[in-house]
Amino acid sequence: MVLGNPPFLNAIEQKDKSPLDSLMRASFPDLGGTADRSFYFVDLAARILKPGGWIGMVLPRSVLNAPAATRLRESLNLRFVCLPSQANLFQGAAVFICLVGLGPSGPCRSLDLSDPSQPRMIRLDPEHSNWWFAIHSTESPVTEPRSRVIDQFEVAASMTAGDAYDCVPFLVDESNGSHLKLLTTGLIDPGVSLWGRQECRYLKAKIKHPRLLATADTPSLRKRMENSRRPKILVAGLSKRVECLLDETGEYIGAVSTYSIYHPQDNVGPLRKLSAHLLRTDTSARFRAELGANAMGGGSITMKKAFLENLPFD
Repeated sequence: MVLGNPPFLNAIEQKDKSPLDSLMRASFPDLGGTADRSFYFVDLAARILKPGGWIGMVLPRSVLNAPAATRLRESLNLRFVCLPSQANLFQGAAVFICLVGLGPSGPCRSLDLSDPSQPRMIRLDPEHSNWWFAIHSTESPVTEPRSRVIDQFEVAASMTAGDAYDCVPFLVDESNGSHLKLLTTGLIDPGVSLWGRQECRYLKAKIKHPRLLATADTPSLRKRMENSRRPKILVAGLSKRVECLLDETGEYIGAVSTYSIYHPQDNVGPLRKLSAHLLRTDTSARFRAELGANAMGGGSITMKKAFLENLPFD
């Protein structure tokens, strides 16, 4: 048996790029480049374990569905999982964790602590490589879609991180005007824009009426501004349920971490129908079932482009 509580270190937050990183990536080919440092301990544990042995580890909840660990999950048997509901179990680490047991082939059981006074053991069938989805699939039954969003629409990140910084010299605070309104994730509520209603924070600056001047001169930013004049759906990149709004007249440009969905012929009718579909409760249930393992300390979940593209939509 191998037991452990390895250090968590999200690859995106790693400020000290060690010379060992390239060696680790080469030595652990089943892990992607954005794997949390703790995932390497799971891979190593599986290598040193004798046949028929068990692994028990405390891990960030993201291990259950992180794309960087898909191949690793496919090579292991999940036999036990527990998902504590608190994000503050460890001092200085506001992160949701999971307790996992990996072992020989056999049934998997989940310890349900939704009611701490009456814990329940639930049998699972985690054949899906997304273990989080296998645990929560009852919240959003899996059906084979006849059509997906990507079959009818274009899905794109509204901005890159580079674009976000390139915006700064061209960002103004104007309540009126013809310049594009900059919409951050925090300004998107279900079907509603909070632009001008509440102050937002953009790269440490507070601004209430953020607009982007048409004089923005980087090629990438110009292209994104041109696209933003089209009808579209803007989707929040961090939320507890799917939050989006329909921009029929192309008055907004989404900030970094938001997604923009376009119709190839810019038809507003299909966009309106898709917007209503995204705001349905069953769509949010699927969102939580597929991506909930990525929830931050406050419970908000990071939206993924692949989720939007592959969402069933007829």
